[in-house]
Amino acid sequence: MSERPEDDPVTVFPIGTAPLDPTSVEQAVQDPALPARCTFSGVVRDSSHGHPSTHLVYEAYAAMAAKELASLGVEATRCWPEARVALAHRIGRLEIGEVSVVVAVAAGSSSAALDASRWVMDELKVRVPIWKKEFRPDGAFWIEGPGEHLSGE
Repeated sequence: MSERPEDDPVTVFPIGTAPLDPTSVEQAVQDPALPARCTFSGVVRDSSHGHPSTHLVYEAYAAMAAKELASLGVEATRCWPEARVALAHRIGRLEIGEVSVVVAVAAGSSSAALDASRWVMDELKVRVPIWKKEFRPDGAFWIEGPGEHLSGE
């Protein structure tokens, strides 16, 4: 688990191959003054655009990805000043049903927690240098965006 000073509203967990625990990520944002919590967990699905998937492989430029995750957390706390944000992303081979990403936000209201969580997740997909390769019975494909295949192998 990543450590943060008590007054730091952003926690970024180390990027690695170990399974993610959404509860641990959510615990990083706990604050009795912030009663609303939203935790989003992205899980490897068994199909994409009507094609079965067997597993995914995530690769990252880990040092840059960690910095960008932290930057997203800081930007979120500028937009939602009372919020606390925690982020975790896994790399390596992930099987169907395994958690690949967790975003947790605690805020003063449910709308702030939900909005901040969604914003962080949307921005993460665009800005963080983590790449996803989908494996299917008919080949493997790097994914550019939501369901866009870059190249087959």
